[in-house]
Amino acid sequence: MKLIPLYIIVVVFCVACFPEDKAVTPYDRTGLQTATIDVGSDYALQAFYSLRTNSIVRIEPYTFWDLSFDCHPDSFGVYLNTAQLMGVFKVNASSFETIPNDTTVFANKWKYDSPSGIIDSTAIGFWWQKRTTDSVLSKNVLYVTTLGVDANGKALGVKKFILLNSTPTNYKIRFANLDGTEDTTMVIEKNPDYNVISLSMRTKSIQFSEPPKSTWDLHCTRYTQLFTIIEEFPYPVTGIFINKSTVKAYLDTVIDFRVLTTNSIQTQKFTSRKDVIGYDWKTFDFTSAEFLVLPNKTYIIQSNNQTPYKLFFSDFYDEKTGSKGVIQFQYRTIE
Repeated sequence: MKLIPLYIIVVVFCVACFPEDKAVTPYDRTGLQTATIDVGSDYALQAFYSLRTNSIVRIEPYTFWDLSFDCHPDSFGVYLNTAQLMGVFKVNASSFETIPNDTTVFANKWKYDSPSGIIDSTAIGFWWQKRTTDSVLSKNVLYVTTLGVDANGKALGVKKFILLNSTPTNYKIRFANLDGTEDTTMVIEKNPDYNVISLSMRTKSIQFSEPPKSTWDLHCTRYTQLFTIIEEFPYPVTGIFINKSTVKAYLDTVIDFRVLTTNSIQTQKFTSRKDVIGYDWKTFDFTSAEFLVLPNKTYIIQSNNQTPYKLFFSDFYDEKTGSKGVIQFQYRTIE
């Protein structure tokens, strides 16, 4: 029962993605690029954006995949689809077949990925115990996962899975329903053109949940943010991830966007942490009972080691219809 008041507290404190935002006072837009990205009033879409071409590379629903697998040659991270509020539980069972067919066993015990994208902050973590030149030896941990919910709050189901011994260039996974039906083993091959290759356990299919890593900079999406109020609590927010393999960024709250130049750049602050931009460029105003885009947040973004950009957010709603979920920002190269 203690989760009920905690949930209410969290909703009041951090639902930055539900009510409508109000635009900040606009800057002089001379020389600025303007991006408008509509992820839907129910935040059902994810969009990938290129700063270099000032265009949306791809936009689609976020619910077509469940797990993603790192394609970097020296990494074997496996990540949850945090847009779905996915969680996992490490099961103490003697075998894959003896995992309990009872979801109440796992209730309120789910672990969630940190939005940072750092592997030691993921729910699955280091699932392998040893890597050789021709194999990756699994710890044979047994997992149960809640696949979370879609944008309408519909539950997407529960699965069990185990990551099996693999090779340095692929992953091998076995998954099934809790009752053992639809037992499936698949191999997911790494592809160096992508950050990750993904899997839908619901459709038993390999998916490209991201475009090729050379084509995009920013990922606009819903994701799970972990708040701590007495205890850790997962909550869906909508914000921006960076392409952690080609982009680095940091936040400047001191220097005005208009006067920020190359001499102002603090290179030691750049980070590849995926959620360096995140969701908190907007905040709730209790006086007006509305969400506002914060006016004094400038993000310095460098892509592929090219000339950095400076960027600020201006809206989170459509200027004509008032519909929420329309992310707008302005940016330009730093001179």
